[in-house]
Amino acid sequence: MHLHKRDRALIGGNIRLEIIHESNPYFAGEPICMLIRLKHLGSQHQKESLQKRITALEEKKQHLSAHINNDDTKPWLVKTLWNTFHQEDTFRDETLQQRISALQKKLEFHESVDLMSCFVQIVGQYYMDEAVVNVDSLDAKSTSHQLAGVGSKNTINDNDSPISNVISSFFNTSIDDVLQKTSPLMSAETVDTNDWFKAPFLLIPQTLLFSELVLEAGEARAFKFKTDQLAKDLPPSHTNSAHFNITYTAQMGISTNAPNDIPHQNLYNFPIFVQPFVDKDICQYDMPLDREVLITSPGKVRDIGNTLNSTTPKGSISQSNQLDREIRRKSITNTGKNSETSIDVMKRKFRSVVSDWNENEDPDLPISSLLEQQFETEPSTSARMNLSQFYFSGVADSLSRANEDHSLLQPQLNSLQTEYIVKMNDKFICNLELSTPVYSVLDQIDLTLDFRNADSKSNFNVTAVSASIETFELINPKYSLDHDVSKKKPTGILIYETQATNFDNCNKICMKLIPQCSPSTFISSQFKTNVFQLRWMLTFKFVMIPLGDQNDEITLTKTYEDRKGTLYHAKRDMEGYDFVFHVPLTVLPTEKQLAGW
Repeated sequence: MHLHKRDRALIGGNIRLEIIHESNPYFAGEPICMLIRLKHLGSQHQKESLQKRITALEEKKQHLSAHINNDDTKPWLVKTLWNTFHQEDTFRDETLQQRISALQKKLEFHESVDLMSCFVQIVGQYYMDEAVVNVDSLDAKSTSHQLAGVGSKNTINDNDSPISNVISSFFNTSIDDVLQKTSPLMSAETVDTNDWFKAPFLLIPQTLLFSELVLEAGEARAFKFKTDQLAKDLPPSHTNSAHFNITYTAQMGISTNAPNDIPHQNLYNFPIFVQPFVDKDICQYDMPLDREVLITSPGKVRDIGNTLNSTTPKGSISQSNQLDREIRRKSITNTGKNSETSIDVMKRKFRSVVSDWNENEDPDLPISSLLEQQFETEPSTSARMNLSQFYFSGVADSLSRANEDHSLLQPQLNSLQTEYIVKMNDKFICNLELSTPVYSVLDQIDLTLDFRNADSKSNFNVTAVSASIETFELINPKYSLDHDVSKKKPTGILIYETQATNFDNCNKICMKLIPQCSPSTFISSQFKTNVFQLRWMLTFKFVMIPLGDQNDEITLTKTYEDRKGTLYHAKRDMEGYDFVFHVPLTVLPTEKQLAGW
């Protein structure tokens, strides 16, 4: 397990491309920072050894060839007598040539590689199933694009405009086809999205990492790539779906220069996971999908240089640890407070407190004022810090701050109930209790079902319970092809399921549900866009067997009875019915790092 998520690819068989992400997942409103490393997998020591062996074999072959040529100048009768020895020398010469060719083939792996250029761009795209969504109602069909920092440009009537050419060059390439092959969906069943409507909403343009770079055997070069802060209203990554996909992809293009061939460009796509922005009051922005394409400024690149001085495995391990320490150190620096309190301000505050000192007042007041000034920190704008403070302080403190007016923000702490009474036709079934009112995508859900009922005796028995975590995509009727979509029951997407049986008349059942979230299979938290919203639900299914008038045994049937006793056999079949109900869940993003494999 690594401290950070890592993506790898092989270039030309002997160059390893490695991307180390500073965060996994990233948050909207924060920059994307990656460390890009190119390493030549060859060894300078093996290269020199192979060159020496090839030189020795070539010298030996030259001596043997000279001996064979001398035999050709001898008279015909002598050559006939020594024909057997001549054939043996020819065979040795061919064997030497084969050995030289094999060593030269191995030497190619350790030869230096000429890399002409390398670029990085980040693309955010959404996919929609046209069988469900009316794409004609999307505003993105207007092909209007927004260039961050420049202003809005409408290119629908000007095909020769710079913005139009930029969009065409970035999106009308074969990179999208490669993306379909190399970045499958993270859902359990892969969904074919080739026929879906696809549109970009974010573009961080091509950023040149380097040009004309030569890597020798065993050499490694590292570059740090960092973007500006992402917009806070960007939608999160969402791939566990049958009708919608929201993806962020880091696309890299590397051109290699072959000595005896035309330059070749290698295209690679690496998925990036983004979580929605959450403010200190646990609110999220409305996230428009059919927005204008937001084209930000290119990312910033810093050349870290040659980070490898040794080709031994020990050196490789130390380099990897060094890069991890570099990213971890910068991550801690970025998540700390933004600016320290000025010493001059603290001095002025101290003079003010001393000059206004009143012996009749409570002495703790000026001391508290000084402490507040000394440890004052600026309000946090990081979604990760906001979530950390929320999970640490609890729901009560967050609700006390949620009285402010949020015009563009939607509160997420709406349903915070943890105890439910489950009834069917006004008949008590059980009490349901959740462990906490709010969960993150990484939290396990502990719940208790209490079937004790002191008020009345039930005429049924719950023999089995199935509990599952499901996500529901609620489509906005404005964008749906089905005008009655709001009247129909949506279909959930299964995240996790567990079962329990209850033939022993247990009064209480405890269950644990664990969402399967990992560095490579990321699950989206709840969020809302203008086209659809994602909600989490607990779905329960009870298998209920009706009891007789005298609450007879429901699993056994009487087969024989006499004065010595009664013989029972288990029933082959039992008649009953199921009872299904849903419980809403509040699931927020996680503040934890998922690291990587």
